[in-house]
Amino acid sequence: MANRLKISFDIIVYDSLDELPENDKILIEKSREAKENAYAPYSNFQVGAALEMGNGEIVIGSNQENASYPSRTMCRESGGISCWGEIPKY
Repeated sequence: MANRLKISFDIIVYDSLDELPENDKILIEKSREAKENAYAPYSNFQVGAALEMGNGEIVIGSNQENASYPSRTMCRESGGISCWGEIPKY
């Protein structure tokens, strides 16, 4: 038998980036920097991400397309947390 669940949440809408908490501003800045490392010759859509780990460390990633696009590309989040190569630490 199916059960109905109700999920609710609150969000905060900021009028500008200047209103964000300082740590969130840093994450946005780092994700914009990560976007510069994107390789998107097929979609022309460069995306970057910055992830804050539980210990406060920030890791970044960007989308990386290849010739089998769209089936075999690496999205920005997995690029940020993958262990392929050295992960930049900020």
